[in-house]
Amino acid sequence: MSKPPFNPLAHQPAQPTVRMPGQVAGAGFKPKAGPTPAEIHQALHQGGALFAAKRFADAERIAKLILQFEPKQADALHLLGLVTLAIGDAAEAEKLMLKAAKIFGKPVAVLLVNLGNAARKQEKLEKALKYYQQAEDANPRHEDVYLERGILFNDARRFRDALQQFEKLLELNPDSLAAYSGAGHASSELGQFRQAIAFCERALTKFPDQPIELLAMIAISYERLSELETAIAAAEKVLARKADHTACLRVWSKATRRLAKRDKDILGRLRARLEAVDAEAMSLNDGRLIYSELAHVCDELGDTDAAFGYFQKQNEKTSADAARIDLDRTSFLAEVESYLEKFDAALLQKIAQNRKSAGAAAVQSRAPVFIVGFPRSGTTLLDQILDANPDVQVIEEQPMVRRLCDMAAELPGGLAKGLANMTADQRKRLQDLYTRELEKHGADFSKPVIIDKMPLSLVQIPVIAAVFPNAKIILALRHPADSCLSCFMQDFEMNGAMLNFTSMAGTVSLYDKVMTLWQRYEAHLGLEVVEVRYERLISDLRGEVEPVLRFLGLTWNDAQSDPAAHARARGTIRTPSYAQVTQPIYSSAADRWRRYERHLKGDLPVLEKHIRHFGYEL
Repeated sequence: MSKPPFNPLAHQPAQPTVRMPGQVAGAGFKPKAGPTPAEIHQALHQGGALFAAKRFADAERIAKLILQFEPKQADALHLLGLVTLAIGDAAEAEKLMLKAAKIFGKPVAVLLVNLGNAARKQEKLEKALKYYQQAEDANPRHEDVYLERGILFNDARRFRDALQQFEKLLELNPDSLAAYSGAGHASSELGQFRQAIAFCERALTKFPDQPIELLAMIAISYERLSELETAIAAAEKVLARKADHTACLRVWSKATRRLAKRDKDILGRLRARLEAVDAEAMSLNDGRLIYSELAHVCDELGDTDAAFGYFQKQNEKTSADAARIDLDRTSFLAEVESYLEKFDAALLQKIAQNRKSAGAAAVQSRAPVFIVGFPRSGTTLLDQILDANPDVQVIEEQPMVRRLCDMAAELPGGLAKGLANMTADQRKRLQDLYTRELEKHGADFSKPVIIDKMPLSLVQIPVIAAVFPNAKIILALRHPADSCLSCFMQDFEMNGAMLNFTSMAGTVSLYDKVMTLWQRYEAHLGLEVVEVRYERLISDLRGEVEPVLRFLGLTWNDAQSDPAAHARARGTIRTPSYAQVTQPIYSSAADRWRRYERHLKGDLPVLEKHIRHFGYEL
């Protein structure tokens, strides 16, 4: 999924909740023997006001001064903990606030919320949730419980849980701008773009100044819904107030480009406006957005050299932003390399024998179905076509197999040995876990077929095969050079897997590793597999899809002939391909790599064996 261009919550550090109001006193608090309770109270008010004004050093000085006289003054410890959290030492902040909590002796909601924030800053999410729950128990109407817990869930990508928290906050306070913004963001991430718009429009009736972040979210959501003229009007409303609002400039350009249908004059004007922007002077995120859109405009103009250069700049910004926040670049690649090392032919044959010997008792009445493939191989188009069948539900890109892998890794002997020696009880527990994950992500079990679409679950096929002996695999294939080029061109959300696509060399290297794994799995695991080729899908949709339907025990439905109409009606496409699948099928992306061949020459030798293996041509 592409990185959301606007997120008012996730990019903010956890902010301490302040409940010590007051104004700065004139002369301040002077140390003297035996300050009176009134003087301490006044100093606490002054410290709270300084903290709220972000004068952290001054607030810290006052808190420490109070503690010189009264080392067990709970409010002063709380204030010092808030300051310590604000300046970046969350662990020490938690210690200070725990001391305050012990002195108070009874649960104090505001203190418990701030303890939750301190735990959240340390990425101790379960501990943070425990503190927030204690705060809710102490005062169920304390608004900050739901705000901070909602932010935690948004940051953890638990968007349904986040939405629930923001809706609860709106029940308590219908005038909370943060709640509307958070609910809109969570809805958008869930693919519920109309609901996101509704939250924003409700908020706009309450805030006469029309907060620009809500107007921007409306524009972004309409573009995601492919209501392009409405998106342009909404973006222009923002740009009239803030001409350099990058997210809305991108929305305006992208929606205009999609309507232009490769009109050279319109594309030329878009290019001129975007190139007039000083992307290098912007933040890394904003610069990335401009370069990404410029690259696509140039690609549609046929200027492949300029387009490739802008895609490189887009990816340089992504890479620099990931380095800035110290995003883990290595864990996914290390996992792939670990699978290459551990899951050799001998181990895969043991897993195959184990699942075969499990017999009918291990087979689920509903055969799990998985769409896998290297990213940008047509998986989103395929999932729209299949989801249009009334007997099918496709669940898009949720970490259900990841949860399965995490639990399987706890089997005796670790993941590899555990899969090879899996017992009936272990298999049943893992199957039940997966069913609960399906439920959590909205599975409709009245549908005969539920499909889990997560392209890079391809890496974890041994887990799928071991847990589900009757699993059905739909493999999406595309010319390896086209698939890799498209990954390099895509403005993906930053995560450990997608960061491999910030260079062509990294993209091609990952493709080589992942598809080498696939070929090994297919040779030794005895999988039930059907292939779907992107090139045939866009030239003969029904002819390519009907074998898949037979594989699933289904028949053709005429609604499947128009995936663009289904995608627009569905309105919940969360993947980077939403703009492509909401328009009629086109063939311009097939063999696109040949236009960029001179930029790919150094990488094609690595792909050649896969190109030959899958029956493509150089």
